[in-house]
Amino acid sequence: MVIKNKIKLKFSICLITLLFMLFIIPNSCMAITPNTDYKMSLEPNSKTIGVGDSFDIVLWGNTPKVSAIQSKFNYDTSMLELTNIELGSISDSASSKRTDLSSSLITMLWFDPSTAPEGYYKIATLSFKVLKGGNTTIIPRSYEFSDNRGVSVIPVINSANIMVSGGMKAELILNKPKPNVDNSAVLKIYGIDASDPNLKNITGSFNFNADNNNNVELIGNYNIKVANSQYNYYMIDTSKNSFVISLKDVLDENYDKSYTFNEIIEIPLKLNNIVEDPKNTILYNVSVGDRTILDKKVFYDSSTILDNKPYFAIVPAGSSTAVSSTDLKFCTYEKFRLKAFNMKDNNLTKFSGYIFVDEDKFSADQFKISQFSTVYDKVNYSELEINESYLKYNLTLSKGIEEESYTVLEFRITPSNNQDSSYPLILGNFSVENNDTKVNVDTKDITVNILEKEENMPPSISIGYAISDNNYVSFLPFMIDSDDDTEDLELEWKFGDGDDSTMDEPSHKYDYGQYSVSCTVNDKLDATDSVRGHLILKEYNILNYTFENLRANLTNSNNSNNLNNVNSANNITYKATFELHNPLSADVSAYATFKNPKGYKLIENSTTGKSLNKIIIPANEKRNLTMLITSSSKKPFDVKWDVKYYPSSKTQDDDFYIQYYEWNFVEKSFEGVITSINSPKYKDITLGNQEMTFKVNRVPEIKEYEITKKIEVISPNSVVLYLILTVISFTMGLSFAIVVKNPRNRRILLYRLRNNFRKIYDHIRGY
Repeated sequence: MVIKNKIKLKFSICLITLLFMLFIIPNSCMAITPNTDYKMSLEPNSKTIGVGDSFDIVLWGNTPKVSAIQSKFNYDTSMLELTNIELGSISDSASSKRTDLSSSLITMLWFDPSTAPEGYYKIATLSFKVLKGGNTTIIPRSYEFSDNRGVSVIPVINSANIMVSGGMKAELILNKPKPNVDNSAVLKIYGIDASDPNLKNITGSFNFNADNNNNVELIGNYNIKVANSQYNYYMIDTSKNSFVISLKDVLDENYDKSYTFNEIIEIPLKLNNIVEDPKNTILYNVSVGDRTILDKKVFYDSSTILDNKPYFAIVPAGSSTAVSSTDLKFCTYEKFRLKAFNMKDNNLTKFSGYIFVDEDKFSADQFKISQFSTVYDKVNYSELEINESYLKYNLTLSKGIEEESYTVLEFRITPSNNQDSSYPLILGNFSVENNDTKVNVDTKDITVNILEKEENMPPSISIGYAISDNNYVSFLPFMIDSDDDTEDLELEWKFGDGDDSTMDEPSHKYDYGQYSVSCTVNDKLDATDSVRGHLILKEYNILNYTFENLRANLTNSNNSNNLNNVNSANNITYKATFELHNPLSADVSAYATFKNPKGYKLIENSTTGKSLNKIIIPANEKRNLTMLITSSSKKPFDVKWDVKYYPSSKTQDDDFYIQYYEWNFVEKSFEGVITSINSPKYKDITLGNQEMTFKVNRVPEIKEYEITKKIEVISPNSVVLYLILTVISFTMGLSFAIVVKNPRNRRILLYRLRNNFRKIYDHIRGY
């Protein structure tokens, strides 16, 4: 119980510390400062849209690696209605995520830095409905990132200007029919100017069976949705299926001129038969004042499905239901998933078929089983292949899935052509089974609408590079493209010595000398940017060093007390003194790092003083750096370390600059630990002298070998015990690796081995 309480206490302390680091430190202790390296963009940044129409605004990030994202948005809620927030694929790896339509909140956290996003990525798609005409601006507010150090940063952001053309539109929206075919319809009107003194009233009438099939039945009274303060009275004539709402005068003190007329009435209906397309079954007329609305629609709410039957669908990442189509702009990509819906009672164990993605229209990649899917941990066999236009899959699970909805596969597509067009993604040869029994389910494909990119912003590039061991150079490009995905950019490197490369982050070995290096970045529409820099490579000798074994000083009274914590019979400690020379024309921050943590480790603190691995060295000067390492290796070992110089200021221009110099070193054959035998750790063990002989044969050759191992117990100490256990381990391992020719002898051998091992084990356990 005490141990459990201690574990709980430690866990609580860790949790509190984590929460403190995530929320308190970034928001209180660390400064929030603008940072031009962090860029956010709303795209498009301007849009003209009609009343009653829907549109999407995509929030993009272009940042270094982040650990947290949080945002809210300001907009005219009387003009725009935020209908959906769909997070980008970066949310797949988020440890925590949340969206809230009422406050336009987006929050994502990554506890594992390796899964956090960086570069150019989609944060979310915001879907809006236009309620009335006019102009408004969508403005990000309270927008912050936390970088991978936990520092909160305000990025550079832009707003989106929305211009809405006038006019009025009406929509009669039906819920998708449920299994019992009960339903309801809501009449919405967009674009009413509440300040217009000529409004007077809203009138309308309905014909619920225009096709004379008696599919639709009115089962209750109309429910007025307009706020009471906006009308005097209303009249409903169910025999004529008509209504009149008398609006208050605009001079009435209770009348709100800023009010947005949206939902007008709700009508309870019953569908005696499911109507696939209701626009030919239900007709209506509606007027506002003396103006008849001509732009009218009847449709099902796309956020609900036709029924509760099980089905599979190809959907955009993050979509909670199937959609018939989605938009994808050229020069961007989108993740799609094969998802199962309403599958709780089917317990599927096998999936096979293909997904058709026309290779002339799209490039497909990252075809895999999502590690965040329920399927991932249950896969017993998987075969995934991209063969031209076919994404083929064959999966079997060790255990069926009982969840309602889940993702089976995911993939990514990128448009290949910059022109407005539409192409389907199709499920083919689709088959699912429950323990070798086929299950019949519906499937739904999706159409991808490629949107032409009419205006192209060129990319920009800068180059950082690192020099290792004087003449090995690693190049790192920093690319920004405000309207493209940086993964689609192509690079052309010229190293200045006749060699070139198209790799993203190439490395190149040079002879000593001077070179002109260039790199050109190209986007998919052939917009380019280039950077050129001058590279100078010289042979620098920057280090003299000594290693001192501190064990030799233990007998010295002045040192023994100070080093007791780092020296013992089971380890050995060395003092490394580095004389570092800075041959460069700029001050540097020098770091020394040991590179073999399994063989030895750096002592960060000791009573002899704190061992630091960093020092500032002025240009053309020398400084000493002292470090302590300790090792418990029983064998001789090599010590490896590197030294890095980070110039305190860029020695060249901002587009082509040195990040650091690095030199690698190794010192061979350090002595291992020799265990002391002065202090016995065990009581006397008297076994006498024993000699064990085994006759064995090897496989596959049938030969007999005689192996003799003699153990002499010379003194009761840890060395003897170590030798005894070594021999026993040797003989036991040997008996399993070889085959004794005679079965009877084999049984005797195993019997004696077990007995001998048990005797020694019982003897040791007594101490």
